[in-house]
Amino acid sequence: MTRSELEQSLLKTMENMLRVKKEMDQACDPKEVNRLRRKLKELQYLQRWQMEKLKRLID
Repeated sequence: MTRSELEQSLLKTMENMLRVKKEMDQACDPKEVNRLRRKLKELQYLQRWQMEKLKRLID
């Protein structure tokens, strides 16, 4: 994965995180909120991985 591809992927992950947060704010069903929390957690792990990978490419 090139640096530019990784940067694009990171931006998309951040956009997805914002979308999930908005969905959580609008969700009424506790099961749906829990599902969205798990999705957000997955995206956070993905973001950390992408940041580490990007850091290694820059160094």
